[in-house]
Amino acid sequence: MKAKSLQFLLLIFLLGILCCEKDKVDKNEPYDKNMTAIATQGNIVWVGTKGNGLYKLEGGEWINYTNSEGLLSNQISSLVIDNEGKLWIGTNIGGSKFSNDVWTRYVTSDGLVNEYVTCITEDQQNNIWILTQEGFFNYDHAEWFGYMIHN
Repeated sequence: MKAKSLQFLLLIFLLGILCCEKDKVDKNEPYDKNMTAIATQGNIVWVGTKGNGLYKLEGGEWINYTNSEGLLSNQISSLVIDNEGKLWIGTNIGGSKFSNDVWTRYVTSDGLVNEYVTCITEDQQNNIWILTQEGFFNYDHAEWFGYMIHN
């Protein structure tokens, strides 16, 4: 666990160097974009922001994905890459999945009781868990199961 923590801190440090060198700032970089989430996939780094969408760093080049390209919302709260390499994105208005350049949206009409996603994770059985402000949801890649939080 300690090695994973050190790897994560090193990744954050390197990402800070890549994003914050003033002479190398590019409009496609997430520099000063209120970064909120990060996920890695091999040599690819995904960065979520609060209002500027999703950024992908691959081969030294940044690509910015926004709601114009199919992202559900530009306010990213959580990122996770599942065991199949699909990127799951939590936003303020639901969840998205990005795979093979295809966006899939998950909102209340798909089974979420609340659309403000605060966290996404994957368990050992490869189920996706989504935490919202009013409950949490399990997706077994076929259907959603909801669990409400009651006071």
